[in-house]
Amino acid sequence: MNRTLPLNKDVLKAIKDYLAIRPASDIDLLLIGQRGALKRNAINLILKKYGQRVVVEVSAHMCRHSLSYNIVKQNVPIATIQQILGHDFIQTTNIYTPQLSKIS
Repeated sequence: MNRTLPLNKDVLKAIKDYLAIRPASDIDLLLIGQRGALKRNAINLILKKYGQRVVVEVSAHMCRHSLSYNIVKQNVPIATIQQILGHDFIQTTNIYTPQLSKIS
């Protein structure tokens, strides 16, 4: 499934910098490793390794939840958040909204 996501100028610059040093490849994906496209497990291993360096537990799923929480906190419309996260049902996205009332 493909989604279009808004990227700020810092993310765009980071991607361009990465593409400038990334080895040439026929693979039409952004993140590649020595053996081809990076799969979910490989990305989680990389996040875990860097998390251990700074003594922080991190995973792709945790990053996704952090993104969700932060954009809900910025009052982004729930339908937009649903689209960004790729949820089929708005009820799935709504799980992030009650957290604000507990923390705010």
